[in-house]
Amino acid sequence: MTLYPFLLCPVYINFLSRLGLAWSLDRQLPEWFGEVSERLRAPANAIGAALVVAAVFAALQNFPILKMIGLGALAPSADPLLDGKLNLVSTLWFSILAAALTWIMPGVNALLVRWTRPDLVRSAPFVTWLPWLGAVWIVFAVVLYWFAGINPIITNVSGLLQPGAEESALGYLNRTGVTFTLLIFAAGIVVWAIQWFRNRAAGVDTHLMYQQIPPD
Repeated sequence: MTLYPFLLCPVYINFLSRLGLAWSLDRQLPEWFGEVSERLRAPANAIGAALVVAAVFAALQNFPILKMIGLGALAPSADPLLDGKLNLVSTLWFSILAAALTWIMPGVNALLVRWTRPDLVRSAPFVTWLPWLGAVWIVFAVVLYWFAGINPIITNVSGLLQPGAEESALGYLNRTGVTFTLLIFAAGIVVWAIQWFRNRAAGVDTHLMYQQIPPD
């Protein structure tokens, strides 16, 4: 078990850095993240940013930094040794919920692509089956996310809002990582808004970005 993190970390760093590169090329992140090092032949800035973020999370997990800066309520624990330390295990579970659109949207795309982008699927195999496959996928993903994620959260929060509950609803959201996930969503929206204004000020028309199939 000790060996697995060391084997997986380089994979995740490469994955995250390539996401940063793609977002930069799509003008969703500053151009700095998309700069490729000629010596390394890799997006060195994006790799460095991924390492910095990983180091921050590791520090928040292993040291009560949140408690030191007055944000201990985001990482409460009955164990004094864990109080104020970020619980990445619970955050990992809710990060799967945060990826809901990643799993649901392929079904939506399969349902609509014959009308929204017929040029992309004109010669695709099983093209006539795409709407049916998309509908089945949407039902599967929505039902799974509802019963495995959304409904348990609603049920727990509703119970904790009743008089005499042992824990506050906010305490539950903080302890299980829901609050942290919402903060990550909020940070992403802020970055998107900043980039939207930057692109508009620079005259970058992102609406034309996906209007044709890119070259091979």
